[in-house]
Amino acid sequence: MQLTSGLSPGGSAPSWAAGRRSRIRDRHSGKALGVDDMFTADSARVVRFSENGTDDHLWQMPAR
Repeated sequence: MQLTSGLSPGGSAPSWAAGRRSRIRDRHSGKALGVDDMFTADSARVVRFSENGTDDHLWQMPAR
């Protein structure tokens, strides 16, 4: 997996601007990074899934 920053599809703002939720997708498989069973507890497993639109596929970069 490689996480890169760039312009959003609309070209208006960086896709990883602090506070904005985005999806992380594996460029080789096309699968999204998600949290197994949508757990919210610490130490939840992070896995690759076929995109299904659920919130566990959304990630947010914290403000520094």
